[in-house]
Amino acid sequence: MHWTLTRSSASQGSCIFPCRCTNGCHTTTGQCINGGQCTADKPDKPSDLNWRWTGFACQEGNVAYNKAASQSIGDWGGTYPAGRAVDGNTNPSMAAGHCAHPDTDWGKNAWWMVDMNDTYNFSRVIIYNRDSEDDAHKRLDTFILSVGNTPERTTHKQCASHNGRVPAAGTVESQCRAIARYLSFRRNGNPDSYAAGLCEVVVIGHRHISKHM
Repeated sequence: MHWTLTRSSASQGSCIFPCRCTNGCHTTTGQCINGGQCTADKPDKPSDLNWRWTGFACQEGNVAYNKAASQSIGDWGGTYPAGRAVDGNTNPSMAAGHCAHPDTDWGKNAWWMVDMNDTYNFSRVIIYNRDSEDDAHKRLDTFILSVGNTPERTTHKQCASHNGRVPAAGTVESQCRAIARYLSFRRNGNPDSYAAGLCEVVVIGHRHISKHM
């Protein structure tokens, strides 16, 4: 039995993950060498091991960081673009421009989407809510997370949902076990579903590999 990347460009017998060790990696297994450890992940919270790459080859971490993102109308002249939700900054201040702001489009529920640019195994998604300004506590009370392999959101399959208030500047974690390239967020079934404040969307996972016997 052997393991290879799903991409045809992968070389059999070499490490399939980027090196994320402080003192270098074994070229075949990807394990840390020379007494090194997995490097810090984004968001940058050194005291929280959730944000350090983990796994036998430091392959498990936030795979959404700095990836291309899009959203329904609401960037407000460039102040709250979709990419702010994957920039590694968890500051909940909307006023400081650290969050994405997907808004309603003629009565349609607000949506947001990130493109991982490759296929990944997802395990969980953590979303950081905006601060206490306005009605922040309502902005994440109902939503659906879906995944797919094309940018057409209507074809995405639901992997998680949330119902219940999320405190201002709080977080909500959803189990989303799936293999996909795209992850999309959509407000759902609530009178306040016109908008959302996404100050960071963390997608924990690793690059997908296929198993061949």
